[in-house]
Amino acid sequence: MAAVVFPAVSADSDAITELEGQPQLSDQQQDTLQSETRPHYDKLYALDSEIQASSDKIAALQSEMQPYYDKLYALDSEIRASTEKFSAWQHETQAHRETILALDIEYKATLSEIDRINAKYAPDLDFTKMTAEEKDALESETQPHYDKLDTLQSEKQTHIEKINDSGGKGCLGI
Repeated sequence: MAAVVFPAVSADSDAITELEGQPQLSDQQQDTLQSETRPHYDKLYALDSEIQASSDKIAALQSEMQPYYDKLYALDSEIRASTEKFSAWQHETQAHRETILALDIEYKATLSEIDRINAKYAPDLDFTKMTAEEKDALESETQPHYDKLDTLQSEKQTHIEKINDSGGKGCLGI
């Protein structure tokens, strides 16, 4: 990490070094040197105190902010958990949708089978021309298919209700 240079500190430091770098001085010169360097030392001490006070303030602010950071980390964990739940809900919902689609395809195929059977007994689809025996035969052959349609519709409704009932509850902390 690069050292932080404070221009005022650097200038005072340079002034002191320049004055101290002189050859051996007489007592009077030393007194003069001390009187000239003393304000710079005083300024350095004052700046050091300011830096220490600022460092203390930064540490205090960091301590004050720590609970907020802790809350942020906790919220982040909750968001991650909710995201995982939401993803699982999406997969579950998708599975229900795929099942509904398969049930719809089977439902249509069953309707086509009923139409095929109807056409076999009444090619012109005029059921009024059919005899009682033909109507009984048609009904006994198509009834299992109508029962299957009811079952398929019931299964489809069950999956729709599962999708509607889940509604993503718990996925977003709701």
